[in-house]
Amino acid sequence: MDASKLPPLRGSSIDNHPNAKRQQNGITVVDGNRQGNGINQLSYPYGLYVDDDQTVYVADESNHRIVEWKWGATSGQVVAGGNGQGSGAHQLSYPTDSFDRVVPQLGSAIWKIKLTIGSIFNSMINFNDNGTVSGIIQDVNGPVKGLCYMNRESIKQTCKHRKLYRYARKLGRVIMKGETSGDVQHIIQISLDCDSDAMLITVDSKKPFCHTGNHSCFCIQTSIKANLATLAEHIKSKINDDSYTGIMQRNPQLALAKVTEEFWEVIASH
Repeated sequence: MDASKLPPLRGSSIDNHPNAKRQQNGITVVDGNRQGNGINQLSYPYGLYVDDDQTVYVADESNHRIVEWKWGATSGQVVAGGNGQGSGAHQLSYPTDSFDRVVPQLGSAIWKIKLTIGSIFNSMINFNDNGTVSGIIQDVNGPVKGLCYMNRESIKQTCKHRKLYRYARKLGRVIMKGETSGDVQHIIQISLDCDSDAMLITVDSKKPFCHTGNHSCFCIQTSIKANLATLAEHIKSKINDDSYTGIMQRNPQLALAKVTEEFWEVIASH
């Protein structure tokens, strides 16, 4: 392999003097056992990272894996990939200098199923006293579809199956959204707010979310009703004012005349 094409060595946050000199002759700390796919071999390594403990992480490009080599070890340990080339959650495809994308310590735990995505989220969330957290459901195209409540188990199931599971407070159990209606909501992304006490769950589903059959619980009809109710309350609050609105409310004949006037203006405009 052409050494001139290798990316620069990346290290930890250890301070190095800008004029520091390196030894020209060193020792082999990784591999040295010819090219191959064994745990003590590499195939076209492309990119290195050294952490604070002097552990070396190698992007083993042709073996589609990230390999960890501890100080003094005679063989490495696969911490990411190693399951053939691919785009699956358990695979890599020709990894190069990809350590901004694969955090070795966390990646190792996830790849070995010591940790799950759901358990990671549960450790980050500030749950309410009743053990729930609000989840805002947003369509992948932007509109908000609704709100549901999540608990630890529903978050685990949501992350595991990549479908929305919610905590049904009336039933007191976790159910999959669309379990009976078929309106399954497929998960695209999960985010937390700045206080980690609310979730934004992005879904990709053309199926309705609301139990009324509407795409969103915040449908147009609901907005109109809310706006009319607000307007009615505002008008009622002015009944004792000296404004024209207040005078009309106290004088039904004047109000009728105003409605008639507006009616004929609408007719004339068409």
